[in-house]
Amino acid sequence: MNFIDLKLDLLKDRIQRKDDQFLFDPVRRKWIKFSSEEYVRQLMLIYLHDVLGYGYSTMAVERMIKLNGLSKRFDIVVFNRKGEAFILIECKSFNHQLSQDVWDQVSRYNCVLASSWLCITTGIQSLIVKIDFENSKISAENTLPVYSNNS
Repeated sequence: MNFIDLKLDLLKDRIQRKDDQFLFDPVRRKWIKFSSEEYVRQLMLIYLHDVLGYGYSTMAVERMIKLNGLSKRFDIVVFNRKGEAFILIECKSFNHQLSQDVWDQVSRYNCVLASSWLCITTGIQSLIVKIDFENSKISAENTLPVYSNNS
């Protein structure tokens, strides 16, 4: 796997904090208890919004999906204008290793969501792939797509 650094740590000053125990989630519009994984999730939301230009209204965080009869929760999905999953992101804490298990997890979720972009990230390391369903091709990418009116 070829990991890249999206420089999410440069966005840490943009996270709203309360008493170092809560982070404000602009998608869910509420204060969320601090955890290492939640911190990475919030950095990723800010990256999607401030750097790539996606509106918070196009994103969903920690929503439930059914996978083989089991309830699972994805971390972040960005939807396109048709309301289809466009980008699926799985966040792990900084000290977590991105492994085949993490990739398998996001791939299983994508069996339900059918997103054309997948990302796994620790906030320090990220792996991004683009799936071309028409031609049955997967390509490693260096960054996620910037918002456009065609997204």
